[in-house]
Amino acid sequence: MVPPLQNDLVNGRSRLHNDRYAEMSPGQQLTEILRYHEESIHDIQRNQIDVNAFGDEPVLGTVTVNNPIRQPLMLTDILATWATNNPAQSNSQSATGTQVTPAAGTLIAGVSVSAGIYLVEWGVEILTAAATVPDNMRIAINGGASNLALSINGTAIGSYPNQMNANAVVQATSEIGIYSVAAEATGTYKGTVTITLLSTITTPPSANITLGGRTFQCNYESGLFVASSLHGIQLDNTGANSKAVLTVSPAAACHLEICGYADYRKNDRE
Repeated sequence: MVPPLQNDLVNGRSRLHNDRYAEMSPGQQLTEILRYHEESIHDIQRNQIDVNAFGDEPVLGTVTVNNPIRQPLMLTDILATWATNNPAQSNSQSATGTQVTPAAGTLIAGVSVSAGIYLVEWGVEILTAAATVPDNMRIAINGGASNLALSINGTAIGSYPNQMNANAVVQATSEIGIYSVAAEATGTYKGTVTITLLSTITTPPSANITLGGRTFQCNYESGLFVASSLHGIQLDNTGANSKAVLTVSPAAACHLEICGYADYRKNDRE
């Protein structure tokens, strides 16, 4: 009889018939053991589940891809893309609106703008019936929180154009609008606002990917991040570390796709 093999990695003798194994030459025994372990590797591959997942599209600014299976996912590949040439905002925009007997702080007309410095031109009217409160409109930014100027108008029906121009410094996306000051009981207010972009305010652009709680900074100018043959990066099946997130600033169209694998047998038992 051939002595028992001591190496656990190649000891596949339990699957072989003892008598047949004993009749083999040492070379034949080694061939049989290697064949057994090759079959074991194939068994592992058959029990592996490959996963490909990607976020909903179109997405602006942030796209999230959750682990789609019920167990940890080992990542192998990542593909992320984003636009780096956002269309420029028009240099001039206008808006007109009316409000019947508006309550205090009611938006009458407004324009949504991104960060920048703007020239603001505006005018107001009293329609339908005389107003009860004079000088009762204002031009403001940040959702009405920051006043730029107050209107100068009487209570009689009529137009009060060419209100005092203002320069608005907007740090983030906001609305430049005409608002009522106090409540108006009888009159209908009409406002027209025109804004002209004087200069932009920019912050350094960025693109970051968060994988299982780890954040990686990408080269924003490239518009592309590709990683393959990853090792040791895992997405949990639940919780904060179970997703991949691409965040692009300023917000732009973006895409995120991940590939990985997991043990199908574990998934089947849960």
